[in-house]
Formats: sequence, structure tokens, C-alpha cells
Amino acid sequence: MTKGEVIVRSGERDKVEGGQSLFDKWLDDKFREGKDPDYFKSFFELTEDVGLQGECHVAQTVDGYLLNIFRVKTENLMEGAPVVFMQHGLFGSADNFVMNGEKSPAFMLAKAGYDVWVGNSRGSRYSKGHISLDSEKDYDYWKFSIDSMANSDLPAAIDYVRGQTGRSKVSFFAHSQGTTQIVMAMATDLEFWKQRLNLVLACPPVIISDDKNVLYDSGQRVYPFLERTLANYGIFEMFGQNWDNLIKTVKVFVPKLQDQIVSQYTVGDLNDPARAQVFFGHYPHGASVRNLAHLGQIVSRGELIHYDFMDEEQNLKAYGSRQAKKIDISKIRDIPFAMFTGKYDRVVSVEKNRLFAEMIPAVTYFEEVEADHITFLIGRDMSYMEKVKGLLQKHN
Repeated sequence: MTKGEVIVRSGERDKVEGGQSLFDKWLDDKFREGKDPDYFKSFFELTEDVGLQGECHVAQTVDGYLLNIFRVKTENLMEGAPVVFMQHGLFGSADNFVMNGEKSPAFMLAKAGYDVWVGNSRGSRYSKGHISLDSEKDYDYWKFSIDSMANSDLPAAIDYVRGQTGRSKVSFFAHSQGTTQIVMAMATDLEFWKQRLNLVLACPPVIISDDKNVLYDSGQRVYPFLERTLANYGIFEMFGQNWDNLIKTVKVFVPKLQDQIVSQYTVGDLNDPARAQVFFGHYPHGASVRNLAHLGQIVSRGELIHYDFMDEEQNLKAYGSRQAKKIDISKIRDIPFAMFTGKYDRVVSVEKNRLFAEMIPAVTYFEEVEADHITFLIGRDMSYMEKVKGLLQKHN
């Protein structure tokens, strides 16, 4: 016990004052052993560590969700500097783009003179606000799929950034499901996005996940039924704050299970193990069960589709048809689109991404990188970012 702590009796369990049980305190201490200090740092602490400035802004969507958007910039950022908006993937947050020290994508772009804004999807670690719904109590808060993020979150975030910066067009940098979101958005309302984007960078792109991946192969069978099943137990969010003790317990007592999950994202020595440890201290974080159900439907169907309510009347009301509609990605054109795909990516294969590149007329650049799924965030070799900066310079 440290000085000043008081043990109190509560039922049959000893507790440290403040409500934390002795087991929870032991677990927390054990969990912290041997961890890099960055494992526990916030987005803004990591930003300050590399000499950059961070700001938090709030954008409101048409359906009342409050999204925290983080800005990263140098102290002497030029007025009217070109803007890059970065969007994370499934179970992620803005943290994903600042996990690699000086070589973090957000920091590299900020230090190259770009005005960097990093999004947080609804339901993620930093965006759980709403004008009337409580994410901890209201099931209605969690009734959103990838459709909502594509067609409500992204327009609200991008228009907020445009309003703050005075730039009519911004560049969009997507990781993983961030690509799914922007592809769905552009395919749904291309004219809207032609007025707002000058470039899309997918690093790496995920439009439909690979069913050869263990997580997604099992997911395509389970996810479509997941929402209704978990709703019966009052579970609407995956990997939120209420999962923290479970995640800690698994990492402390069953490290091999964690290793198996990590192996689905990272390969060999492409990534610095120390930075990988930091990354998985900030991942996974919250996502709606419906998001996962939607993902499972897409993988199972083998094509990009709107969320299937699994109810003909609800589909009819939402889409004008009894079945969830396919999203036509061949409509996406006129906005330069670059794809950087990982040769060793276990979430989506090079072959699948090459197929999508051929289907999207807007794709003007395609490169295979010596990378797995998270090398683009925490790689030892981040030289692909030089190509990214070259494309940004060309289109800004």
C-alpha cells in the first residue's frame, strides 16, 4: 500500500478507497509492468513530445452525434496551408496516426507544412457524445453502421474543417476501414465530394476485407447474427471502456491469445516491436456491434453493400427495396485516388485491392509496399510517406 491509501471493507471484498478492488489494482499494476511510457499517453501528450501543437474541435452530424476532431500543426503553420484529413479504421481512433514517434504519419505531414486534422468516428474512444443520447445508457446511440459514418460523419467532419481553414478542398488520408467509409460516401454522392476533395490516399485500402483472414473468416459467419444476439444481453458496443478489465486480464493471463490476434495484423520484423506494443495499448477501442454486423454482411456477400436490416420492411423504408442495395464503386471518378497496398497484409490481399483499383475509374496511382496492415502506421521503414507527400504536393 502507498502512503495515504485506506483499506475499507465492502461486503466480502477488500477495496481500495475509490471503489477499485485489490484484484483490480493488482491487475492494473501487473498490466503496466515493462510497458513503454507511450503506451499510456494521450494523443495530445504524444503530439507535444515531438514538438507539435494539438487542438480539439467538435463537429456535429445531421443526426446529432458529436465528433471530436484533432488538429496537429507546427507553431508557425502558414496561413492557408494545404489541409490533410486523416480517418482511422475499425476499432481505431485518432491515436492510430501518432503511434510511431517522429515517424508517425500525422507528425510527418505536419512537419512537412500540412495542416493536419484527424477524425474520430462515432462510437470510437474520443467521439461518444450526442446532443440527446447517452452512449452508456441508450441503445439508440449504437444503432449505426458504416453507412452512418460514410454519409453523416465524414460530411460533417470535412465541412467543419473547411470552415475552420478556409480551404475549399482537402486531401483525405484513409487507413483500413477509413477507405471503406470514403468509398461508400463517394459512390453515394460523388458530386458532393468532387467539391470538397482534391485527393484520396488509401494507406492501405480496405473496401472488402479478405475472408482468408482468421478474424474476418469467422466474422462473416458470426457478425450478421451478432447484433440481435448481443442485444439480448444489453451489449451494443465492442471493446469500449467497459471492456478494459477484460482486455487487461487477457493480456496478463493469456498473452498467447493476444499474440494470435496481433499476428493477423503484423508480419515478421516490418514493424518495430516497441512501437507495436504502444500501438496495441491504444487498440482496439470502441465500435458499435452494428458496425461489425455490417462488415460481416459485406464479407459474406463479397461485395460492398449498404447495411442489411435483415427485415424487408426496414430495408424498403431505407433503400426503396426489400434487399440491401449494392454500392456501385464504378461511379467513383474525377477525384484522384491513390492506393498503397501492403504485400504482406493479412486483412486484405494485394490481388483483391488490385481488382478494386481496376473497378474504380478514379484510381490513378497503385503501389505495392513492403508492408503489413499496420506498417503504414508503425513501420520501421516509412518511406512510402515520401510518395504520399509527392502526391499531396502535386494535387495541392
